[in-house]
Amino acid sequence: MPKVETTSWANGVSYSAMSSLSAKNNDKGDSTKVDDVENQEKEGTKGMDRKPSEIYAPMKQTPSKTSVLVNFLPSGTLLIFNMLIAPISENGKCDTVNFTMMNILIALCVISCFFFQLVDSYQDGKKVYHGIVTKKGLLLFNSDLEKRYKEGKEYTLKATDLIHAIMSAFVFAVFALSDKRVRDCLLPAHEAVMAEVMKTLPLIVSIACSGLVLIFPDTRFGVGMLG
Repeated sequence: MPKVETTSWANGVSYSAMSSLSAKNNDKGDSTKVDDVENQEKEGTKGMDRKPSEIYAPMKQTPSKTSVLVNFLPSGTLLIFNMLIAPISENGKCDTVNFTMMNILIALCVISCFFFQLVDSYQDGKKVYHGIVTKKGLLLFNSDLEKRYKEGKEYTLKATDLIHAIMSAFVFAVFALSDKRVRDCLLPAHEAVMAEVMKTLPLIVSIACSGLVLIFPDTRFGVGMLG
């Protein structure tokens, strides 16, 4: 009988020791899990402590090179160009057909930019009439009027109008070449050179055009002009 009691006591002590050790290991494991969760929460909220001005500061310091050029171009022309450039260019992988279509698209957009710089408008009552400036006056688009021309010195073609029209056409050419898809399609052999040129050319053109606008201000109220 004493031998049995000794064995029972030994088993009890052994079980108690194992339970204590298991509890310590569980406590240690739980403590490690808690620490891991706290570290993950700290890492997840590390960027949230920054102010919005600090987060978006790098974006403000690197504006788009072509953002200023857009102000000199008709919005409708830009919309059509941006809609058609992707399917025509096929992300720069152009064959003969794509190459031809790309040239046609750019040529039509250049003509559109030149044309819309010569468009003016005037208001008669509640209705607005648009037309193109000529030496005789404003050639109206509206066919319901008896007079085809709106006479007046302010509606005659001037040298300033031609300057703005040529400038707008040139700006669009620079804007189109700033798109990598256009360069890959039209000038694949000179991609490296054009990429370097386009890093500064849009900024130089925008500064030059801004100076021309100050010297020769535009008084026309055409269609779709942003600036």
